[in-house]
Amino acid sequence: MFLALSGQFIESVDLFGPMPTIPRGAHGTPDYRRHLWLTRFKLILLRKFFAPQDQVHIPRVVKALRELNQDYQFESVETVARYIEEAWNSRNPEDLWKDLQSVLPRIDGKDPLEVLLYGELVHADADKFYALKELDDRDWFILQLISGAQLEQVVRLARLNISGCFDPVTHELHGSIDFPSA
Repeated sequence: MFLALSGQFIESVDLFGPMPTIPRGAHGTPDYRRHLWLTRFKLILLRKFFAPQDQVHIPRVVKALRELNQDYQFESVETVARYIEEAWNSRNPEDLWKDLQSVLPRIDGKDPLEVLLYGELVHADADKFYALKELDDRDWFILQLISGAQLEQVVRLARLNISGCFDPVTHELHGSIDFPSA
Protein backbone atom coordinates (compact mmCIF):
# COMPACT_ATOMS: atom_id res chain seq x y z
CA MET A 1 0.00 0.00 0.00
CA PHE A 2 2.84 2.40 0.84
CA LEU A 3 4.50 1.92 -2.54
CA ALA A 4 1.22 2.55 -4.39
CA LEU A 5 0.22 5.63 -2.37
CA SER A 6 3.70 7.14 -2.31
CA GLY A 7 3.87 6.58 -6.08
CA GLN A 8 0.57 8.45 -6.49
CA PHE A 9 1.86 11.25 -4.27
CA ILE A 10 5.10 11.61 -6.24
CA GLU A 11 3.29 11.55 -9.58
CA SER A 12 0.82 14.21 -8.39
CA VAL A 13 3.50 16.49 -6.97
CA ASP A 14 5.70 16.13 -10.04
CA LEU A 15 2.78 17.39 -12.13
CA PHE A 16 2.89 20.63 -10.10
CA GLY A 17 6.26 21.39 -11.67
CA PRO A 18 9.20 23.08 -9.99
CA MET A 19 8.31 25.38 -7.12
CA PRO A 20 10.64 28.37 -6.77
CA THR A 21 11.72 29.77 -3.42
CA ILE A 22 9.56 32.77 -2.66
CA PRO A 23 11.00 35.47 -0.38
CA ARG A 24 9.09 36.86 2.57
CA GLY A 25 7.11 39.93 1.61
CA ALA A 26 6.35 38.82 -1.95
CA HIS A 27 2.60 38.74 -1.23
CA GLY A 28 0.21 39.24 -4.06
CA THR A 29 2.45 38.17 -6.90
CA PRO A 30 1.07 35.39 -9.11
CA ASP A 31 4.14 33.21 -8.42
CA TYR A 32 3.68 33.64 -4.68
CA ARG A 33 -0.02 32.72 -4.77
CA ARG A 34 0.65 29.73 -7.05
CA HIS A 35 3.44 28.53 -4.79
CA LEU A 36 1.29 28.94 -1.69
CA TRP A 37 -1.64 26.95 -3.08
CA LEU A 38 0.52 24.19 -4.54
CA THR A 39 2.28 23.92 -1.19
CA ARG A 40 -1.08 23.59 0.56
CA PHE A 41 -2.17 20.83 -1.84
CA LYS A 42 1.14 19.09 -1.29
CA LEU A 43 0.60 19.19 2.46
CA ILE A 44 -2.86 17.67 2.08
CA LEU A 45 -1.39 14.86 -0.03
CA LEU A 46 1.45 14.34 2.47
CA ARG A 47 -0.78 14.08 5.52
CA LYS A 48 -1.20 10.30 5.31
CA PHE A 49 2.56 9.83 5.60
CA PHE A 50 3.03 11.82 8.81
CA ALA A 51 -0.26 11.26 10.64
CA PRO A 52 0.37 8.52 13.26
CA GLN A 53 -3.11 7.02 12.85
CA ASP A 54 -2.61 6.37 9.13
CA GLN A 55 -1.48 3.00 7.76
CA VAL A 56 1.31 4.62 5.71
CA HIS A 57 2.76 6.77 8.50
CA ILE A 58 6.48 6.49 7.80
CA PRO A 59 7.40 4.94 11.21
CA ARG A 60 4.62 2.35 10.75
CA VAL A 61 5.93 1.53 7.28
CA VAL A 62 9.43 0.98 8.70
CA LYS A 63 7.96 -1.27 11.40
CA ALA A 64 6.05 -3.29 8.79
CA LEU A 65 9.20 -3.66 6.67
CA ARG A 66 11.05 -5.03 9.69
CA GLU A 67 8.19 -7.43 10.45
CA LEU A 68 8.28 -8.72 6.88
CA ASN A 69 12.01 -9.25 7.26
CA GLN A 70 11.75 -11.27 10.51
CA ASP A 71 11.66 -14.60 8.70
CA TYR A 72 14.47 -13.68 6.32
CA GLN A 73 16.82 -11.53 8.41
CA PHE A 74 18.21 -9.79 5.32
CA GLU A 75 20.81 -7.31 6.55
CA SER A 76 20.23 -5.13 3.48
CA VAL A 77 16.54 -4.77 4.36
CA GLU A 78 17.41 -3.82 7.94
CA THR A 79 19.87 -1.27 6.55
CA VAL A 80 17.07 0.25 4.47
CA ALA A 81 14.79 0.34 7.54
CA ARG A 82 17.48 2.11 9.60
CA TYR A 83 18.17 4.57 6.78
CA ILE A 84 14.52 5.58 6.48
CA GLU A 85 14.18 5.77 10.25
CA GLU A 86 17.21 8.07 10.44
CA ALA A 87 15.83 10.28 7.67
CA TRP A 88 12.51 10.50 9.50
CA ASN A 89 14.18 11.34 12.80
CA SER A 90 16.59 13.84 11.21
CA ARG A 91 13.69 16.11 10.33
CA ASN A 92 13.84 17.18 13.98
CA PRO A 93 10.09 17.81 14.12
CA GLU A 94 10.23 18.69 17.80
CA ASP A 95 12.87 21.36 17.14
CA LEU A 96 10.89 22.72 14.21
CA TRP A 97 7.75 23.02 16.34
CA LYS A 98 9.68 24.68 19.19
CA ASP A 99 11.15 27.24 16.79
CA LEU A 100 7.72 27.99 15.38
CA GLN A 101 6.10 28.49 18.77
CA SER A 102 7.51 32.02 18.86
CA VAL A 103 5.49 32.69 15.70
CA LEU A 104 2.45 30.79 16.97
CA PRO A 105 1.77 31.95 20.51
CA ARG A 106 -1.99 31.34 20.27
CA ILE A 107 -1.74 27.71 19.20
CA ASP A 108 -0.65 26.68 22.70
CA GLY A 109 1.86 23.99 21.88
CA LYS A 110 -0.22 22.09 19.33
CA ASP A 111 1.52 20.64 16.28
CA PRO A 112 1.44 23.46 13.68
CA LEU A 113 0.87 21.02 10.81
CA GLU A 114 -2.15 19.64 12.63
CA VAL A 115 -3.44 23.16 13.26
CA LEU A 116 -3.07 24.07 9.60
CA LEU A 117 -4.59 20.83 8.28
CA TYR A 118 -7.49 20.67 10.69
CA GLY A 119 -8.02 24.40 10.94
CA GLU A 120 -8.55 25.12 7.27
CA LEU A 121 -7.19 22.67 4.71
CA VAL A 122 -8.79 19.28 5.37
CA HIS A 123 -11.25 19.97 8.18
CA ALA A 124 -12.80 23.06 9.70
CA ASP A 125 -11.96 23.32 13.40
CA ALA A 126 -12.94 26.82 14.54
CA ASP A 127 -10.31 27.21 17.28
CA LYS A 128 -7.50 26.18 14.94
CA PHE A 129 -8.90 28.23 12.06
CA TYR A 130 -9.02 31.44 14.12
CA ALA A 131 -5.61 30.81 15.65
CA LEU A 132 -4.17 30.70 12.11
CA LYS A 133 -6.11 33.80 11.02
CA GLU A 134 -4.50 35.81 13.82
CA LEU A 135 -0.98 35.23 12.51
CA ASP A 136 0.47 38.37 10.94
CA ASP A 137 2.17 36.63 8.06
CA ARG A 138 0.33 33.33 7.94
CA ASP A 139 0.96 32.51 4.28
CA TRP A 140 4.70 32.90 4.65
CA PHE A 141 4.52 30.78 7.80
CA ILE A 142 2.75 28.00 5.88
CA LEU A 143 5.43 27.94 3.21
CA GLN A 144 8.23 27.89 5.78
CA LEU A 145 6.57 25.21 7.86
CA ILE A 146 6.13 22.83 4.97
CA SER A 147 9.55 23.39 3.45
CA GLY A 148 11.18 23.10 6.87
CA ALA A 149 9.50 19.81 7.67
CA GLN A 150 11.12 18.11 4.64
CA LEU A 151 8.28 15.62 4.54
CA GLU A 152 8.26 15.22 0.78
CA GLN A 153 11.95 14.29 0.72
CA VAL A 154 11.43 11.60 3.38
CA VAL A 155 8.52 10.07 1.41
CA ARG A 156 10.57 10.03 -1.80
CA LEU A 157 13.57 8.50 -0.04
CA ALA A 158 11.42 5.86 1.67
CA ARG A 159 9.71 4.88 -1.57
CA LEU A 160 12.95 4.62 -3.50
CA ASN A 161 14.60 2.47 -0.83
CA ILE A 162 11.62 0.27 0.02
CA SER A 163 10.89 -0.47 -3.64
CA GLY A 164 14.43 -1.83 -3.91
CA CYS A 165 13.67 -4.40 -1.21
CA PHE A 166 11.06 -6.19 -3.32
CA ASP A 167 11.35 -8.26 -6.46
CA PRO A 168 9.67 -6.23 -9.23
CA VAL A 169 7.98 -9.33 -10.69
CA THR A 170 7.01 -11.46 -7.67
CA HIS A 171 6.77 -8.53 -5.21
CA GLU A 172 8.48 -10.73 -2.63
CA LEU A 173 11.00 -9.36 -0.17
CA HIS A 174 14.56 -10.19 -1.16
CA GLY A 175 18.01 -9.53 0.25
CA SER A 176 19.66 -8.44 -2.98
CA ILE A 177 18.71 -4.76 -3.06
CA ASP A 178 18.42 -3.38 -6.57
CA PHE A 179 17.53 0.28 -6.28
CA PRO A 180 15.52 1.79 -9.13
CA SER A 181 16.60 5.08 -10.61
CA ALA A 182 15.06 8.10 -8.88
